[in-house]
Amino acid sequence: MDIEVIESEDMAQEQIDESSVVESDEELEDTEDASSITYERKATSDIKLSLLVRFFFKKGELKMLSVSGISLMLLLMLSALLDILIVIYSILVLLLLSDLPSFKLWQAMVFVIFIPFAYLNWRYFLMPLQSLPQHRVIKAPMFFVNINDDNTDIEMYRNRDKLNIARITEFTAVCPICSGVIELANGKPDQKQPLVGRCKEAPHAHVYSFDRMTMKGYFLGAPDYLPDRF
Repeated sequence: MDIEVIESEDMAQEQIDESSVVESDEELEDTEDASSITYERKATSDIKLSLLVRFFFKKGELKMLSVSGISLMLLLMLSALLDILIVIYSILVLLLLSDLPSFKLWQAMVFVIFIPFAYLNWRYFLMPLQSLPQHRVIKAPMFFVNINDDNTDIEMYRNRDKLNIARITEFTAVCPICSGVIELANGKPDQKQPLVGRCKEAPHAHVYSFDRMTMKGYFLGAPDYLPDRF
């Protein structure tokens, strides 16, 4: 009778040990899963483009050496030249302001409207686009997509003929920590990479790297953050 009791106690202890091992393995898997994510690339056909972009991007893609691509680059160069002319004119007006007999209304309109327009055009339109060939993925500038879409990316890749093609897309992932949506965002000020994946629910804590070739990302937050939570 005593032997049977001892055997039953040993079997119960073995079951407890096995269950604890399974739980520890599950916790380890959760920690490993939370340390990496897999991105998804949205189809260009599912993104609503603005009227301006539809003229250049056919079906969401643009061949840089095509007629549309060269036309867009010429338009960007003219836009940059216009910004420079506005800045030069503003500086000349300021330098010669004391010699002007009167400050006319159209000159005031330049300072009130054109100068902020030139800054916004340079900062949020020209600067992101000029970094596309180097970074290969950027956030889409203003007026590139429908006003209802708050997250859109531009990716540059090479086709079979080794020609650069820009396409409108969107990179997203599911946050393994809180199940929120991870979107590409500016890496600054806390990360060195130009773009990182930030969870919409915790953009400064749930941060992951981004590799467009492997479509993988790895946790970039505090080293002890994940082991403490899982």
